[in-house]
Amino acid sequence: MTLLSAEPWDLTLRSGDKVLTGTVRNADDADPLTKAMWLTVAAKAALTKILPAVVIETPLDGDRPPSAAKGQTPADGNAPPGTSSAPSPAGSPLSAATSAPRAVLQFLWELNVGSASYGEPNEKHQEKTDCLRLVLGVERLVGVHCCYDPAWSLQLLRSAAPSVEQLSVWYLRQAHMLAVHAMPRLRRLWLSHYMEPRSLELGELPQQGNGEGLEWLKVYGLPRPTTRSVLQAHAHSLQELVLFVGTAGEQQWPRSCSDLHSLLEQCGLRALRRVVLERGGASSRCSHGRAGCDQQRGEVRRVLHGAEVLCSKCHHRRARPYCRL
Repeated sequence: MTLLSAEPWDLTLRSGDKVLTGTVRNADDADPLTKAMWLTVAAKAALTKILPAVVIETPLDGDRPPSAAKGQTPADGNAPPGTSSAPSPAGSPLSAATSAPRAVLQFLWELNVGSASYGEPNEKHQEKTDCLRLVLGVERLVGVHCCYDPAWSLQLLRSAAPSVEQLSVWYLRQAHMLAVHAMPRLRRLWLSHYMEPRSLELGELPQQGNGEGLEWLKVYGLPRPTTRSVLQAHAHSLQELVLFVGTAGEQQWPRSCSDLHSLLEQCGLRALRRVVLERGGASSRCSHGRAGCDQQRGEVRRVLHGAEVLCSKCHHRRARPYCRL
């Protein structure tokens, strides 16, 4: 009777490395075929009632991203989501989870792969193997750093693609960006390149279809052409944008920008209702002055037809909640 209740059920089917996901909605006057399907599932699948979501946290070890290793601080002055400078304690949650019953592991909602993704190709083999198994069916995937083991991180993104809805990913290469763009259910995305010299130039990305596309996007340090390509591809669906960018100044993009309104106007962001201009922390060296900020926000507001435009420095308390994945 539980399956026949008038509420939607998220359905995940797995066979080997293949994963199919979808949602079945029961109406009050349920279709006879739907009832028959649920009765068949109940009789044949030997279902077990367990908790619908298990969050796996994998604290980082003492490793640091490339910019920090060179004595630099990330552009926004903050650590990536799911990272920590503290060493991983013995018996980490990931280790404990891998020994848990398989039925529980199949219902993960969130997976933090920060620790595993900090390993070079010849490091952390077991942890990476565990992550590739655990990622199937997850809806929230955080801490994906692509620069240390590009092949493994690409495989991870492709494995998560059918189900993931929220994602944070760092130091992408072109193949990773294309894999992210192909995720059909992705709605919230944090992209960061930390303005490293690695190139991430992309051509024009294909437009997402109806019912697909990002609703929330946070961008740090992507090249300007790549930023434009991503925004254009999701112009029909994107509602909130958090963009690390400075006001007019003498630095290069994105620490200084004198024509942000022109860039955003080119993207055709017809669904956008809020923009947060992230200025970064004290170490970001991002151009910012109150007069220049007021001018920039006014120009952006005019081309976005009245969307709310906030500055992380001038409107710290109001803007902060919108900056979280």
